[in-house]
Amino acid sequence: MEIDKNNYEYLQNDKRVKREIKKLKKIYEDIPAEQAKLVLRLIENAGFMAVLLEDLQNDIKANGYKEEYKNGANQFGFKRSISADLYQVTIKNYSAIIRQLNDLLPSEAFEVDDGFDAFVRSRDEMV
Repeated sequence: MEIDKNNYEYLQNDKRVKREIKKLKKIYEDIPAEQAKLVLRLIENAGFMAVLLEDLQNDIKANGYKEEYKNGANQFGFKRSISADLYQVTIKNYSAIIRQLNDLLPSEAFEVDDGFDAFVRSRDEMV
């Protein structure tokens, strides 16, 4: 399978990319203002990669994870497809960007009150 470069250049202006960037901006809106300008490029890249990953997944589902190759008269077989290779590289980079963005969030953003602490306190008061 040959990757259509025009298709991936088009993704820069794709509505799906813009929607993903908007979603990510909303998630990471609590990043301190002095870091927000630096983070914008990470968010844009993550939005692009999210859509690229979706397209690569669809290609892998449609065409499979491997493709046949032939190098000369007696060398042939199967190898991982270009889409599968691109997916592997892109998912690693996407994960690294999301990890970076999460590290910049205030720690309170991850604290969720599940009621456990209140339960423990109420049990201590009963004793």
